[in-house]
Amino acid sequence: MKALLLCLGVLLAAEFAVAEPAPQTHIGRYNILDADIHYRNPNTGVALGQSETRELVIRLYNTRAVNHADIVEQLALQSDVNRGEGFASANPYYPRAEEVSIALPKPRSVVRDGKTVHNPEGYADIAEGYELENGRPNYFQQQRVSQWFSDVSHGKAVAQEVCAVKFTDAAQQRYELKTFANGEAAKQAGWTITHQYHCGTCSTLQDLAAYMGIPDQTTPVRACTKKGRGQLSKLDDVKQCIIEEVGFTEMCAESWAYNGIHTGAECALDCMRSYGRDAWLSPLLRGVFNTMVKGEFSACPADVESDDPALRAILQANGCPLENEKTGKLNACLWCDEKTSGPGFKYTAARTRRGSGLPSAIPRPNDRLFYEADHSAYFND
Repeated sequence: MKALLLCLGVLLAAEFAVAEPAPQTHIGRYNILDADIHYRNPNTGVALGQSETRELVIRLYNTRAVNHADIVEQLALQSDVNRGEGFASANPYYPRAEEVSIALPKPRSVVRDGKTVHNPEGYADIAEGYELENGRPNYFQQQRVSQWFSDVSHGKAVAQEVCAVKFTDAAQQRYELKTFANGEAAKQAGWTITHQYHCGTCSTLQDLAAYMGIPDQTTPVRACTKKGRGQLSKLDDVKQCIIEEVGFTEMCAESWAYNGIHTGAECALDCMRSYGRDAWLSPLLRGVFNTMVKGEFSACPADVESDDPALRAILQANGCPLENEKTGKLNACLWCDEKTSGPGFKYTAARTRRGSGLPSAIPRPNDRLFYEADHSAYFND
C-alpha cells in the first residue's frame, strides 16, 4: 500500500511540476543564436568562439539584478524636472547646474613618449559638459553630474571607482550590483568587476548582454531617437522603441532616451550640416533631406578617405562618424553629442562600451579600453 501511494505521489508531482522557462534567445529584435559575435579580452587573453559567445550572451541576458532600483536611487539626482512620464529614473540634464565654483573639466589629453598632448583630436571647441558665455560656464547637466565629471577629469577618487556584481543564488541567475572604491577592493571582497566607474541604470548583466550581442546599436538607436525629434514629450516613445529594438532594461532605455532627446535639441544644426556636407548649395537643407526624409547618415567627408577598405566600410556603415580617422576626431554631430550629452549619460547609465572593455565600431586611437572587466568570469561552472 505504501509503495502504491509513493508511486501515485511521484506521478502527481510530475503532473503538476512547473517547468523552468526556456532561456530567452532574442534581445530586442535580434536572435542571438544567429549573431556573428566573438568576445575577446586582450588584457587577459580570453578569446571565445562564436558559439561560446552566444551561450555567454544568452546566459547573461537571463539573469536579474535584485537591487537595480536601489542603485539608481543612489545616483541621487533631482527627479522632478523634465522627467519622462512613468520613468523610474531622473533626467540628468535638468535642472542645469548653476554653481560656478565647480572646477572646469580638464580638456582631453594623452601621454605619448612621456609627453602630455592636449586636445589630441584637434577640436576647435574643447569644452565638455559646458559652454562659456561671457567667461562664465553654462552647464548641460545637473550639478551632481557636473561635479562628478569634473572630478573624473581631474583624477579624483571617483575616477578609480568600479561597478561589480555578485550572485545571490546557487543557480547564478540573481545578483547584486555594488560600487567599489577601486578594482582591488572589489576583487578582495570576492565580487566580479563589470565596468569602470560607479554603477548606474545600464550596469545590469542584461544590458551588458545587449551591448555584447548587438555590436552595431547605432542604426536601431538612431532610428528610435529620430522619432523623438528633440521633444521631451516624445521621451516615452523613444524609450519603448529602444526596448523593442535592442532589448535594454527599462531604466537603461530611459538613459538612452534622455540622451537622444537632449542631443536632438542641442545638436540639430550640427547634425544636419554633418550629414549634408556633400551638398553643392545648402549643406543644411541637404542634411535635413538626407536624415529626416531618406534616413541616410553616410555622407563621408573626403578627409577620412582610407587605404583600408574594411575600415572605410565600417565608417560608411556607421554614418561616417569621424572627421579624421588617424586622430579619432568625431564629426561635428557626434562631437556635439559627446560634449553636451556625454557627461549626463556616463553618470546615469554608467556602463559604456569602452568602460566595459568592449570594442566599438568607431575607431578612436586616443581612447584606452578598460579591459579589467573580464566578462567570461561571472559564472563558476
